Amino acid sequence: MRQSRTQMTRIVILTTSLFMACNTVKFGGNNEKRQANPPTLPPASVTAPQLPPLARPAPCSRDYEVPATANPYLAGAASGTSMTYTLTNGDPQSPTDRAPEQAPVLVTPTDPSCFKPGAILAFTVAGSITHNQSREQSSADGNTAVIVSHQLGAVNGISDIKAPIDSLVGVFLGASDPRGSAAPSKLDFSTVASRDYLTIEPKLGQLFFIGKGKTATGTNRQVVVPLGATRLYFGTMDTYQWNNNIGGLRGAIMTVR
Repeated sequence: MRQSRTQMTRIVILTTSLFMACNTVKFGGNNEKRQANPPTLPPASVTAPQLPPLARPAPCSRDYEVPATANPYLAGAASGTSMTYTLTNGDPQSPTDRAPEQAPVLVTPTDPSCFKPGAILAFTVAGSITHNQSREQSSADGNTAVIVSHQLGAVNGISDIKAPIDSLVGVFLGASDPRGSAAPSKLDFSTVASRDYLTIEPKLGQLFFIGKGKTATGTNRQVVVPLGATRLYFGTMDTYQWNNNIGGLRGAIMTVR
């Protein structure tokens, strides 16, 4: 079809305008892309799921003062209960320990669920004690060069134990008088490896080593609460005659789960 000069001029002008418009949109888009600020992200608490905190022991009791005179074999004993030992080297001091004077410390959890069967406990411990007034005091890990057992063995339904002298020990009891039950077997904590346990499951009436509450590498020693436990006692390790020991420890329990 033959077109007039005027029509051809209009087509050229229109084509040029469209070309310029297209390039204007393209360049404008690039300019916006270069000048745009980075997108502002919402707070992490909104956009990212919060991971649960790492499992850490939570306090489950207040701090308890544990005197060096705390004889674990008087755990659960009625007032007036006594225990007489055989002394050596002409010791002029009393051979008899009595409740409540030399009784161990009863630990009461702030949350009863801390003592549910299978609950796992950890410990915070500080202080120092000694069984001999002429010797330096030891930490709650005790004097690891001197491993002792109880002179009278198992008594009052509570087991014997082999552990460093002057260390912190514990024992779980049920609601009844422990003297009505046979004592469990004796646990042996005479070696570094045995004291560096990660988890232990003592029975009711079975003495166990707590020490400073941590292994040599700083990991919490963990103790599983036995079935039927309603009470936990903190005591110190000696072989006889707790009444002349000096110093004190401070201990508390924590729940791991």
